[in-house]
Amino acid sequence: MDQWNRGRRWLFGVLLVALSNSMIAHSEVVGIFFDQTLPQSSFAASEIQEALADRNCTVELRSLSSLSEVYPHPKIILARVGDDAVKKALLAQGGQIPDGLGEQAYALRTTTNEMLCYWALGGDANGLMYGGLQLAENIRFNGLAGTYHSQEEPYINRGVKYNLPLDLRLPTYHGSKFKTDAHLHDAWRCSGGSGEER
Repeated sequence: MDQWNRGRRWLFGVLLVALSNSMIAHSEVVGIFFDQTLPQSSFAASEIQEALADRNCTVELRSLSSLSEVYPHPKIILARVGDDAVKKALLAQGGQIPDGLGEQAYALRTTTNEMLCYWALGGDANGLMYGGLQLAENIRFNGLAGTYHSQEEPYINRGVKYNLPLDLRLPTYHGSKFKTDAHLHDAWRCSGGSGEER
C-alpha cells in the first residue's frame, strides 16, 4: 500500500512538472508595423495583437516609419499600397506589389526571404483595415503557419436589409401565417404606421 501511494505521488509530480513547463512555453515575438496616425490602421493592429496574444505570442507595436530597420523577429506590415517605402521593402523581400487596388480593396502577401513577413496592403485606409482584419482572422485559425497571396475587392454598394413583414401582401417568409401576424403590429409601429391591419 505504501508503495502504491509513492507511485501515485511520483506520477502526480511528473504531471505537475509537465503541465507547468507547457504553461511557461516560449512565446514568439512578432512586430506589427503600422501607421499609428490612422484610426483604421490602429484598429486592425489591435485585432491582430489580440489574435497573436491568443496564440501566446509577444507583440511589439512599431511605427511604419521604422520598417526599414533590421528587425530580428517575424513582422506584420499594415500599409496603404501607395506608400513608396512599403513598396520598396516588399520588393526587397521578394514580394509582388498588388495592382489595381481600389476603394476598400486589400491584398495579403507573405514573404519569407530574410524573416517571415505578412503584408496587409489596402487601396485606401478602409481597405488597409479590412486586410488587417482578414489577417487577424487567418492568424486565429492558422497561427503564423499560413501563406497568403490574395487580393479582395469588396462589393461597395453595402446596405442594411431588414427582413421584416411590413404588409400582409408581402410576407418575407413562407410558413405559418401566425409568424407574420405576430410581428406585423411591431413593424408598423416602428415605421410610424398605425399598427393596425387593413
